[in-house]
Amino acid sequence: MPVRLKRIAEPLSTAARTDTPPHPRLRPIESVILAPSQAASVLSHEMTRYCDGLVRGRSFLIAGHRGAGKTTMVDHVILDHQKQALRHEVRYKPLPVYVHGPLIFEPGDGQAGSAEGIQQRALIQVAQALHQAVAKEYSDRFHLLARQRHERRAADADELAELAARFQIELPEAPPAARLADFWRVAGAERDGVLFNAGHLLGPQQGLREMVALSGVSHVYQRISGKLEESETQGRSQGRKRETQGGVDLRWVELVKPLSALTAGGLAGGATVAAGHPLAALWVGILVAFGSGMMFKVNTTTSLNQERKIDRTFLPDLSTKTLHRVMPELFERLLAAGLAPVFVVDELDKVDDLYDHIHELLDTMKKLFAERAFTCLLTDRGFYEQLHVREEQERAGALAVR
Repeated sequence: MPVRLKRIAEPLSTAARTDTPPHPRLRPIESVILAPSQAASVLSHEMTRYCDGLVRGRSFLIAGHRGAGKTTMVDHVILDHQKQALRHEVRYKPLPVYVHGPLIFEPGDGQAGSAEGIQQRALIQVAQALHQAVAKEYSDRFHLLARQRHERRAADADELAELAARFQIELPEAPPAARLADFWRVAGAERDGVLFNAGHLLGPQQGLREMVALSGVSHVYQRISGKLEESETQGRSQGRKRETQGGVDLRWVELVKPLSALTAGGLAGGATVAAGHPLAALWVGILVAFGSGMMFKVNTTTSLNQERKIDRTFLPDLSTKTLHRVMPELFERLLAAGLAPVFVVDELDKVDDLYDHIHELLDTMKKLFAERAFTCLLTDRGFYEQLHVREEQERAGALAVR
């Protein structure tokens, strides 16, 4: 009796996604079969509310033994809601963002164990993971759009395929907004965008919202991947100038000046000779001729200048210390583009003294990752039991003090 092995696809794999159907010549692929559980039902219910925009965020601690299927369960719920978004059953499409938990708590600087140090490292890891997830989502959709046009034998299918390849190459370099606009314009997606098929629930100008979201993610990625400097200069200048000039500036004056000087000198000298003083007549003629020439060179100039100049230079703080103010706005941009980020923080059981560190993380990041996004913290069963024991001890200590 032959044994046939089914082709099983893991959740969120390329074969399991409905927007990337397998090749028709290949055998059909089935999804992983999961046993129903109360934890999966609660997680699915809250994610539905999140993807419908009924709640702004949720935070879950998912504990279980190694190999129990924690990540698979979360991926299955995310995949199910992605399919619902493509069928227009929920408003937003969940975007899985995977964060390696130990990188948040690993020592490396002087503030390794402080709440501020944990917060900054968490934001950096989240920003890196978010950029990777967004880049993959956009690149996959560009390639899918090119394939759909190729299947329809559109005239611009080859051009769009080349455009999708260039987009995937340039995206890790955080292209500016003007370059992103070029991609959307060539793809003809300025109005409907590339993330969703026609008939989505987000309304017109979807392409513009997608560019705004991707530009914000790229800007944050520049902060954490290198030194980013930006300055804004404003200037204002006021001035007034008044100038008055008197004189003769006619070309015939150049001819008149020497003739007038000679005539005046001759008359003055003749008058002196008539008076009986020849030597004096010579000097009088020279002085009168020189003086007459000077009369035609007199200019009068009056100038008044008034000026006022003000320069202002604004240098925004683009360091990683300001990420906690930027991330909420970034989440809002992604939601406006139709993507609901779901952060999956895995491998937390590998962190030493997790109980102490997790409280510091939750205290500093609760408003962001529990109230502005959907977060799943995955750890082992031992941490969950330790959490219960410590809570009981703290409760007993509080009762003893009373």
